[in-house]
This record gives sequence, C-alpha cells and structure tokens, in this order.
Amino acid sequence: MLYIKITLQLLAVVGLLFSLGEMLSFFTDKDRVDFVKIIRDKLECSKDHPGAVKFIRDFVVKNPKYKNLDVNIDEVEKIIYVGTWLGTSNKEKGRRVDEIMSGSLKMKNIHGESTESLCSFEELRNWSKEAPFWKWLGWSMVAVSVFFGIVLFIIEEIIKSQT
Repeated sequence: MLYIKITLQLLAVVGLLFSLGEMLSFFTDKDRVDFVKIIRDKLECSKDHPGAVKFIRDFVVKNPKYKNLDVNIDEVEKIIYVGTWLGTSNKEKGRRVDEIMSGSLKMKNIHGESTESLCSFEELRNWSKEAPFWKWLGWSMVAVSVFFGIVLFIIEEIIKSQT
C-alpha cells in the first residue's frame, strides 16, 4: 500500500511540474512565437515561414469559423497586420514598429486582395503561447493521482472498519 501511495504522490508532483512548465511557457512552439515577433516588428510575414504555415493550418483551415472563407491557400502570398501601431516610417530608414495598438490579421494573395479579418493581434499572441498537450497532460496526471488517492483512502477505511 505504501508503494502505491508514493507512486500516486510522485504522479501528482510530476503533473504539477508539467502544469507549471506550461504556465511558464517552457513548452511553447518557437515557430509560433517567432511568427508573432515578425508580425509585430514588420507588420507582415511570408506564408512560407514555419509559424505562418502553422497559423494557416491550425488557426484558419481547422477553425470552423473560417470554413466559408473564400480563399485559395496556394495563392496566399503573405499574412499582414492591418490596424493602428506606434512607430516611425520613412523612405530612408524604413518602418520601425514600437507598439501595436489595435487591428487584425489578414491573408493577402498574389493578386493584392486580402481576406476578412482573421484575428486580433492579442488573439494571435495567445495562440502562440498555447501548449494544449502539456496543459492536459499535467492536469490529467494530477487528476488521476487525486482520484486513485481517494479510492485508496476509501478502500483503507473499509478494511479498517471490518477489522
């Protein structure tokens, strides 16, 4: 019985460590984070960037909200930010973005047409920090440990009451 209790407690500790790691962004996807940085700094990103590919695949194509989106993914040239931002822009030095205020992301095709608004920059930032597998792994390990700890406690009490 003691070994089972120790195993359950260790399972809970490992689950808590996974949950903590997820909260501290240890398990974030580096491509997603890099994609957000590029959008923040340049206000656009090529569709061939690994983070942009994941954005199109996971955020746009798999999202039922965009199933009626009239766009040919093969013709998408880049993902652009449309909105207000603080910074400087001139011909010699180019554009320098200090802060994104409000706006949304759109996909722009090779013909210069852009889609409807896909998401806000804040939604994109939240998407880049997601690590659902690790979140659920940690949570499920703690849940299993607590559940079987309660079952073990009940069994022990039943055995005690019968003796």
